Amino acid sequence: MHRTRASLNLVLAASTALASIVATSAALASPPKRGSIVGWGDQVVGLDLSSGFVAVAAGGYHSLGVRVDGSIAGWGSNSGGESVPPAPNAGFVSAAAGRFHSVGLKADGTVVAWGYNGLGLLHVPAPNSGFVALAANEVHSLALRTDGSIAAWGCGGSWNYGQCDVPSPNSEFIAVSAGGIHSLGLKSDGSIVAWGDNEYGQCDVPPPNSGFIAIAAGWSHSLALKSDGSVIAWGFNGGGQTDVPTPNSDFVSIAGGSGHSLAVKSDGTIVAWGYDGYGEIDVPSPNLGFKAVAAGLDHSLGLKEDGSIVAWGRNTFGGTNIPLPNSGFKSISAGTTLTLGLRIDGFIAGWGDSTSGQSTLPTPNSNFIGIAAGGFHGLALKENGSIVAWGEDNNGQTEVPDPNSDFIAVSAGMNHSLGLKSNGSVTAWGDGYWGQTAFFPLETNFVTIAAGGVQSLALKSDGSIQARGSNNWNETLVPLPNADFIAIAAGYVHSLGLKSDGSVVAWGCGTPYNYGQCIVPQPNLDFVKISAGTYHSLALRSDGSIAGWGCGYPYDYGQCNVPSPNSGFIAIAAGDNNSLAIRLRPGDFNGDGVVDLGDYQAFNLIRAGPGVEPVIDGWRFLDLDDDYDVDLADFGIMQNNFTGHDLCFGGTCVECLNDADCDDADACTTDVCEDNNTCSHAPVAGCCNTDADCDDADACTTDVCEGDHTCSNTAVAACCHIDADCDDGHSCTTDVCSNNACVHTPIPGCIEHTIATFTDSVSGFSTQDVRDVNDEIVHFDPIRKSIIYVATGAEYQVGSWSVNGNLLGGGFFQVRFGTVLGVHRAYFTETGNATICNFVVTPTSFSIFGTNTQVPHT
Repeated sequence: MHRTRASLNLVLAASTALASIVATSAALASPPKRGSIVGWGDQVVGLDLSSGFVAVAAGGYHSLGVRVDGSIAGWGSNSGGESVPPAPNAGFVSAAAGRFHSVGLKADGTVVAWGYNGLGLLHVPAPNSGFVALAANEVHSLALRTDGSIAAWGCGGSWNYGQCDVPSPNSEFIAVSAGGIHSLGLKSDGSIVAWGDNEYGQCDVPPPNSGFIAIAAGWSHSLALKSDGSVIAWGFNGGGQTDVPTPNSDFVSIAGGSGHSLAVKSDGTIVAWGYDGYGEIDVPSPNLGFKAVAAGLDHSLGLKEDGSIVAWGRNTFGGTNIPLPNSGFKSISAGTTLTLGLRIDGFIAGWGDSTSGQSTLPTPNSNFIGIAAGGFHGLALKENGSIVAWGEDNNGQTEVPDPNSDFIAVSAGMNHSLGLKSNGSVTAWGDGYWGQTAFFPLETNFVTIAAGGVQSLALKSDGSIQARGSNNWNETLVPLPNADFIAIAAGYVHSLGLKSDGSVVAWGCGTPYNYGQCIVPQPNLDFVKISAGTYHSLALRSDGSIAGWGCGYPYDYGQCNVPSPNSGFIAIAAGDNNSLAIRLRPGDFNGDGVVDLGDYQAFNLIRAGPGVEPVIDGWRFLDLDDDYDVDLADFGIMQNNFTGHDLCFGGTCVECLNDADCDDADACTTDVCEDNNTCSHAPVAGCCNTDADCDDADACTTDVCEGDHTCSNTAVAACCHIDADCDDGHSCTTDVCSNNACVHTPIPGCIEHTIATFTDSVSGFSTQDVRDVNDEIVHFDPIRKSIIYVATGAEYQVGSWSVNGNLLGGGFFQVRFGTVLGVHRAYFTETGNATICNFVVTPTSFSIFGTNTQVPHT
């Protein structure tokens, strides 16, 4: 479970030497490298949600979006791995998000589940096939099969309230929705079935239980959309989540959260109601162009017609603030509840909790050269040497002392802040209870700073470290020899120092806060950057790989598990229960944002031996002239306009490193990066982009490509291919198909029978249903007073009759129609007798069983 803010106490605002960007002339002389942000642990970095999405899902504290290419993007909390779908991340058509788990539906009808694996949440029932729809919530998942049945799983342990026990008959369902601990199913007849916890009446569907076309289950309340566009809500109403606003009409989509409800109108606007403790019903402007909504516990998502996603509400785990685009970052900083990224153009992207305003970035958002994320506040350094501070100020941590000028670096702790002046002095403000702000203004020669939970560090130009603040867990007791340090980092109660020889020294971590964050992994060498999180540590090696350690139970949220490939990184930041890093674009070795000749001008790579070319960051370099040096003489370099990093080395083309590089923006192709680094674009069966793609070569169908890229082939009325298509059932016409149109020519001198048709009002049985022993239809002709055997045209005259109710009164017998033992029957009563007989028509006779009476052929 996530720690609350109250239980966090003094949880670390991670800060690093990297986050304390020093704007020196030397640093500015060499342009900083740039890249995209990678996040892991209990907070996944927000993604570019500006376009390309076809579906959304909101979980407890995370969100999912299904892209048009079949991949799933996840962001927000990742404590159980719920935000990162397993590989291959492709072929998905929809997704559903629970609190700590997620499920995705593939185009082939299979379901993939990931995240927390307790309570049976990842155990998809067998057979895992034939699924068409999904739903998930706190502790269970539901999946609808093509046969109309529902599969349910999860509901383990004390969380079993019967929400997985689908009532009988488990059939004819067309939609499912999962509440906190109850479930809803919509039947094909428009009725709703509800089961599971009913403490607040969330399973008591209001009458009349009919006419519904959509359902949505919140935590303890339920919603349903009627065919007339109105919404019905029932169950727990503590926040007003069942009080549907007026006018209650014209709705097309619904969603239910923990204490709030959402609905989309046909004009593309969203109506939100219920609890608003986190802004979850405050739809951002402009409120238009929406086609679907999703509601999490305390946050909301809206999917626009243009494929973009809008998010609002609770943002504790970064579920709603999205940095766009995810590229061009040169530094990052991760705090307890806030993450910051600084772009090469001086713009700051920030995401995380917004309860203290820490995600509300300063304006104007420009000309920044340094950033630092604290416990619940942020700091940013301007080009002019001033500091901008925002967020929580309960200890004065955002009140920068005067003169606010001449700063060259910043660092943010849990409840205090540090600034480094150009003269080498340190300015400290905010919480000083432990003495962490006790720096002497006249003391100089400091070159970098680091603010932790209850301590502060400052590195001197002679390579020694001064520490201020609490020493209850040895966090300010710098190990001897206190020399040769080149970088520092401060965690909650532990500290890190990087030596000039590339080794890392760690101290602090006293009981009860020892989770392994001071045990540096071996080999302890070749490190170039360090960062300290709450209870874990990160270090970047010279080869671009990252080492992570700490993360002991119960604070293992995966923040030490560096994602593959562990290479190409240029910056790191350790947060509370999450980690971040900036990775260079593949092939962009000089970090200028593009792959071009400049990436190779500094390389003179020596071959390991004949036939062995070097491989760097996934790129294979060819020694084409066999001089045992891989240099410019060997390269013919081309940059592809679409992927931005397609290269050809002497005719050997490297088009891609992953499937995303092969995206051709065509929804009807499956784009794959093959093992030989070339792209393949396989057509998706039944998919279309234009009406021409749907041409089935049938002149009698109208072929249309629908908005979901599927073909519809609608039959054209009165269109034909052969004469048989034109048979109008009349015996006195010649029916011919000419130019796909039917022509019906009367036959001279032909008299067509008039066929009597009537239906018994009691049984529904019709004269059209009477059949002979060969299952051929028998008609009744009241004008000719005959029974006509349709198979051959044979006619049996029965005298005059009259039609009265379910009785045909004939000259020789009476024919009655009814239902016997559930089967439609025709039976005869002989004139003047009470005997009831079945009948049989053959090509030569009409027989009444029982008396063997025959009507002769006329």
